[in-house]
Amino acid sequence: MGLPRPTVIHYEVRAETLVRRISTRRQCSTCLRIYNILLPAPKTRDIRDEDGAALILRHDDTEEVVHQRLRAYEEITGPVITH
Repeated sequence: MGLPRPTVIHYEVRAETLVRRISTRRQCSTCLRIYNILLPAPKTRDIRDEDGAALILRHDDTEEVVHQRLRAYEEITGPVITH
């Protein structure tokens, strides 16, 4: 068909790094913007500096759920990467 071969980029990142980054995400209860409470940390934990809105932990960003997501990713993509 004359199309270029697909290019696949696969980044290998330690699971601990991914869990830390995802489980420290918070969502603004007002504007729904995503923040990370580590980079930079808000002055008051789980409170947005700009307007005092609550920063909430989404149910899909807990450590347990992130570990489940990583296991599912490995099961699904592992064979593809090996191929």
